Amino acid sequence: TDAAVFGLYVCNNTEWAIRQLPLNKKQTFTMSAWYGTMGFGLPAGLAAKLDYPKQQVWSISGDGGYAMVMPDLLTEVKYHLPVINVVLENKSFGFIQHEKIVANQALYGIDLLGADSAKVAEDMGGIGFKVTNLKELKQAFHEIAELQRKGNQLPIVIDAKIKNVDPVDTSFMPIDPENFDAATISQYRKQYALSETDQPAFSDLLKKL
Repeated sequence: TDAAVFGLYVCNNTEWAIRQLPLNKKQTFTMSAWYGTMGFGLPAGLAAKLDYPKQQVWSISGDGGYAMVMPDLLTEVKYHLPVINVVLENKSFGFIQHEKIVANQALYGIDLLGADSAKVAEDMGGIGFKVTNLKELKQAFHEIAELQRKGNQLPIVIDAKIKNVDPVDTSFMPIDPENFDAATISQYRKQYALSETDQPAFSDLLKKL
């Protein structure tokens, strides 16, 4: 909703959330200010629903961090807290994987087995949706909106199966035609699937002012 509250986990999914959520001035989000505080998302959503009982509340977590605090879902069930918990499952500690690749280190200890978090949520007394594509996600959103309209008091888990792809690394973005040649720009845009509409060059934006 236009006044929703978001509890954001750390690492890759935070980057996805900050860049993709259409936030407005009425919405609120919280995230951990500490480094590597895995598991923050689910309890953040729980606390937010207690503080804002009349507002729609979401938590967004990666599958690694969610697995660490998954029993908190029982608390949401017990106290009738209808938080919408999104679990982005890429079967990896994605941010650590990215760091290891950048540092040219061996990729060890980052693979996760994965789970059917939607069924686990149902077994814990909540409501679960497993989505593997955009069509299923839109259908889940439609059903969730209907549940909320009818006064649902159970927590919801959206078990989103996603590709293990890094968010765009913004520390170096060779897309400005005034500073980089066409081949370099084309290669970078192709690597991250960035069109000129999705991510215009800063110099192009300045020209439109």
